[in-house]
Amino acid sequence: MSHLRLLAFGLISATLVATLPATEPASTTTGIAVDVTVKPMDAARTQFMCLIRVTELPSEQLISGINMHLIAGRAATAASVLRSGGEVSVLAKVEEGGAAASYSVEYRKGAVVVATQKGSIALAPGAPPGN
Repeated sequence: MSHLRLLAFGLISATLVATLPATEPASTTTGIAVDVTVKPMDAARTQFMCLIRVTELPSEQLISGINMHLIAGRAATAASVLRSGGEVSVLAKVEEGGAAASYSVEYRKGAVVVATQKGSIALAPGAPPGN
């Protein structure tokens, strides 16, 4: 009887192993670091240049650099498709009047969201255009 139980257990175990989906190795990415620079392009502070640099952690490898032209009061989006097959998506906005900016960055590998980061920046009043 014990041989019959072992045989049944062995068959069930083999069936379970055979039907389990194959898994990919876990990603070593633990997140992203985002550096955002926003500069006015005109004295009226209605147009801005936004540079967003995204670094993968813990490798500290730059994975995307996105330049965006922003108009105060309007949101803008941009995306960067990476050689690795990943994608960085950005939503950025400078508030009406040009006193503050906000951003949201999402890093995906395929359908998996690896990391997201959101933030806001107070913009220096009266900063000369383009500096």
